[in-house]
Amino acid sequence: MPTVRPTSHHYPFGMVMPSRIFNVGDYHYGYNTQEKVDEISGVGNHYTAEYWEYDSRTVRRWNQDPKPVEWESPYAANRNNPIWFEDPEGDFPFRRYEKGDEIKVRRWFKVVAVLKVVDFVEVKGRGVRIELEYKDKKTGLTDLRWIQTIRTNDPLGGGKPNEPYNDPNPSDDPPGLTKPFYYTDAEVAAKAHNPGETDFLDEPKRNAGKSKIVWKGELSVVGKDAATGKYESIKNLQYGFKLRRDGTVKAIKLRDRSVSKFQKQSIKSAK
Repeated sequence: MPTVRPTSHHYPFGMVMPSRIFNVGDYHYGYNTQEKVDEISGVGNHYTAEYWEYDSRTVRRWNQDPKPVEWESPYAANRNNPIWFEDPEGDFPFRRYEKGDEIKVRRWFKVVAVLKVVDFVEVKGRGVRIELEYKDKKTGLTDLRWIQTIRTNDPLGGGKPNEPYNDPNPSDDPPGLTKPFYYTDAEVAAKAHNPGETDFLDEPKRNAGKSKIVWKGELSVVGKDAATGKYESIKNLQYGFKLRRDGTVKAIKLRDRSVSKFQKQSIKSAK
């Protein structure tokens, strides 16, 4: 018969409700999957992670955000919205997205672009399928494109296991363009119809082998700044899948992601 060891009820930002906590043994974790530090402010009032110390009563971090944004306090937590945003390491609040969701890109509270998740599903025994629809409103950027970085323990096209690389398939690129841009037929068709719209369509797949395969894609929709001639990231996302030896697939949910160093170099090299 199963035994319940820890259980607790929390207010939205992690403060434990009085008389609503039960813990047997040395279970040290709580809100946001983070480690509790009960010695500082009492049971369930203080949490620690790699990039912060966090007080669930004041809903503020002790240190400044290592990746601040211009529209909120550097001491804010979970974008002030714990229902939508997670931040298990304390450095980057993110949302997870499902099929049908609309992702609004904001600059100073104004919506400047919208990404719609047209499709995101598991492909039985192989991987996942993803389709995104991007509509630009007021970013002021042109020549919209996609850049994708892959990390996997089963790379293709000469990549090294678990090291980042740009997608190696030449059929994804239109004639005359080279890496790091990533294109698909659907994307090219949409671009031809409306300069402010672009689609992304991909179906990464692998064959089950002797060990579990993990595939992660970091995806940026980028645009060119007319003044500088350089590309910049409009929205950066992550998705992927895990393929077990028995052929079962578990999708790695589509979510926000901070731009990695490799992805920054890919964007910087874009022409």
